[in-house]
Amino acid sequence: TTSGKTAHIVSKYRPLCPILAVTRFPQVARQMQLFRGITPMFYEPARTEPWVTDIENRVQFAVDFGKNNKFIHSGDNVIVITGWKQGAGSSNTMRILKVE
Repeated sequence: TTSGKTAHIVSKYRPLCPILAVTRFPQVARQMQLFRGITPMFYEPARTEPWVTDIENRVQFAVDFGKNNKFIHSGDNVIVITGWKQGAGSSNTMRILKVE
């Protein structure tokens, strides 16, 4: 996430599952700690090209975090919200992925 806005909107609905929000911006990670149910994750690795590969790397980072903390297991479904382009304000894609 660039701004954390989508994670904040999702948290307003108080889902029963954790919200993992991956960001490269330390200030955004700190701000997201204020919202209910969001676990902000600071992602430090440099951007990779193409952009889609970078997105998949960040999704895998969040899934690995969930597995290591034992709230995501193999066979679980996770919902990934992304945008069709880089930057804030472009979240328009929701995918359901099965964790391997």
